[in-house]
Amino acid sequence: MDELSCQNARIYIDALIDGELKGPAQAALQEHLQGCAECRVLLESRRQLVAKLQTLQEPALESGLRSRIMANLPAEPRRPAWQPALRWAAPLALAASLGLFFFMPRGNAVTDEMLSAHLRSLTPGHLIDVESSNSHVVKPWFNGKLALSPPVPDLAEEQFPLVGGRLDYVGDTTAACLIYLRARHVINLCLWPLGPNAPKPPASAERGGFHMIAFEVAGQQAVAVSDVNRPELEQFKQLWLARAQDPANNH
Repeated sequence: MDELSCQNARIYIDALIDGELKGPAQAALQEHLQGCAECRVLLESRRQLVAKLQTLQEPALESGLRSRIMANLPAEPRRPAWQPALRWAAPLALAASLGLFFFMPRGNAVTDEMLSAHLRSLTPGHLIDVESSNSHVVKPWFNGKLALSPPVPDLAEEQFPLVGGRLDYVGDTTAACLIYLRARHVINLCLWPLGPNAPKPPASAERGGFHMIAFEVAGQQAVAVSDVNRPELEQFKQLWLARAQDPANNH
């Protein structure tokens, strides 16, 4: 395994605390910690925070809210593919976001589906089907599963690292969803083929602190959703489009 950067080490720290980091990744983190005082301090502060949180009692969700949240989660079980690096998405914070979303007025149907899918993806086991920061691993995984294979550019140098991909659905349409990070924020970028009957989102939308930007690329509709601020999501879009046009991302 290549030497860890502080950025990746900080992601692995959360997985280590949760007991989800094993094998070469754990060894790489331990090696990094030996030579990085800053990350050692971060590890200790995270451990102290987790210890404090464990002393708090989880409040019960109001029964009606619980029912609405559960009704909007997928009925069918999906293959477990837990991404340790993203376990920082606390269940209570997620429940609050879901509650806020479901009580908001509805707008464009595709917007509603994309925002709902983004929130649903943050629940354990629903974010990643193929876990990798290597675009040459993620891109071939979609082969045979979709009518068109999506571009999968690597944006790690631009501070938007790729962490994996999954299949999802927008209405009856199968979509390829690429998962990127911006610091501790998840960006879902979902793509599906353009066509007369394909779902059509608005160019942009905002709801409850979540932003959505839609655009077209290589015969596909693309929709980026995240709680990062709008300028950063727009920056992600421009960087992703520029890299997606590179032929190296299309083989």
